[in-house]
Amino acid sequence: MVHIEFNKDGSEFWVSAWGNKDTPTFIVVYDSVTLQEKARITGDWVRTPTGKFNVWNTANDIY
Repeated sequence: MVHIEFNKDGSEFWVSAWGNKDTPTFIVVYDSVTLQEKARITGDWVRTPTGKFNVWNTANDIY
């Protein structure tokens, strides 16, 4: 798991599951309070998903 990114209000965070061509890769969305998985984004088009950036945090220099 790599590249954790919070949404604008901090209620959820997205985590990339990175792998090679033989390992499934996906993005998992978690609730930031309960830490429960809310969603999983999968598909053949999801390959080494590291480029998910919160524009609000970047534009407002939250990091």
